[in-house]
Amino acid sequence: MTDIDGMARLSICGIGLVLASVVMFAQTPTGGGPGPILGIVEIPDMFSFDPNTGEYAPPRSSLRLFVQPNWDSKVFANISSREAIDDAGFSHEGNGALVYGRENGYFLIRTSRGAAWLSPHNAGSFHPYEDLVSGDLSYVTEAWDGFVSESPGSALRTRMPQRQPQGEVARVKGFRTVRGKLWVEIEVISHSFCESDEPPKIKARGWIAAHDKANVPTVWFAARGC
Repeated sequence: MTDIDGMARLSICGIGLVLASVVMFAQTPTGGGPGPILGIVEIPDMFSFDPNTGEYAPPRSSLRLFVQPNWDSKVFANISSREAIDDAGFSHEGNGALVYGRENGYFLIRTSRGAAWLSPHNAGSFHPYEDLVSGDLSYVTEAWDGFVSESPGSALRTRMPQRQPQGEVARVKGFRTVRGKLWVEIEVISHSFCESDEPPKIKARGWIAAHDKANVPTVWFAARGC
């Protein structure tokens, strides 16, 4: 093999790793919501995937949202476009609305017109945040400050050395709520199974707050896979 061949192969490998990272760390929800993200709720009338076309089918009907989480509430808005909903993927072919609150079976979601309550009659399955980030393709987002704590809420914190700017793969080990704030126990690891079958090395281990001050999640997941 010539030096040129070797360089070409290295370049291809490098591109592959970059692409894997781009897929892995894409589509992290932004902040600015009415609270921390509690999960994703399916809305069949809005997000119905058509396997024949490989795209989402047109909305079946407009979506009625309420000012308060009960049937006696005033109507906040009738949404006819799924683009108006603050959404995220929960699986390879599934999208739903990000949830910022739950009460009386209702879900607080965000739209282009503001936050409002979704009736349980229009809601499908709910996917809690804890379940979403507990899979094999989780990662720490740019909202993480790079520190881990020995215990949830502890002031004893350690900075992870040589943090990658594009993100870090993480394994979620547990959850705990302290003073109303959710904490996540993580292991930051060298790579995911998308990049290598070799056992990953643990780069850091500890507890981090699940959301930053702007309610951006510090741990998220790759819904679309590798």
